[in-house]
Amino acid sequence: MIGYKDEIIKAKHKNKKAYRRAFNYFKAAKFVSDEMERTNSEYVDFKEINKMSREYLHDMFSKDIVEEGNYKFKNRYMFSNAYTPKGYFDYSETIMDNVRNKYYLKGSLGTGKSTFMKRIMEIANMEDYHLEIYWNSFAPEKIESLLIYELDLIISSNEKVRKGEYQTIDFEQYFTMSKVDNSDYRMFEKLLSKGTKGLKGAARNHLAQENIYNNAIDFDGINKERESIWKEIKRYI
Repeated sequence: MIGYKDEIIKAKHKNKKAYRRAFNYFKAAKFVSDEMERTNSEYVDFKEINKMSREYLHDMFSKDIVEEGNYKFKNRYMFSNAYTPKGYFDYSETIMDNVRNKYYLKGSLGTGKSTFMKRIMEIANMEDYHLEIYWNSFAPEKIESLLIYELDLIISSNEKVRKGEYQTIDFEQYFTMSKVDNSDYRMFEKLLSKGTKGLKGAARNHLAQENIYNNAIDFDGINKERESIWKEIKRYI
């Protein structure tokens, strides 16, 4: 191990640097996202949004109960997608494809989708329904998808819900789209891309670090030590 000390230190340094870059780019993307959300909200007619929300809430919760069961959970919190060293992976279709009642939330940042999701969750809990809540993998304080078992119903801002029959809840119709700063959206996407590349670099460095450790370890010596310990244990048995 001593002969590989410098290589191990160098690999650890590269790994730390790669993770730092990745997380800083994601952090920067979050700042940009928060700013877009605050700016966009200034150009939303929330009076009409609230009116539309009440109509859809009535529509959803007036549906007949179609599925009952003895579930081991009340609210189950998960993610259906993630940013990884191999890129962005989204398995949301695995929770959506067989659901009867689907609603797609359409709208830019700041148009009220998150508030609407929270209202649905509150009402569902008051009705004692069982829920699966899927957080937004980039902004985990936000709900991306909400599955209500008893109503066989899912509401999601993920476009994968737009398969088969579904209803669109259009928050964008009450938002002045001409106020959107497209350069902010381009910057946001670029930062996400650089963050993902940073994760890929960290994964490569981690693999290189493992290879150094493999070369530095005396596996024959470990096996001999294992056998020696096992023989000693057997003597006590």
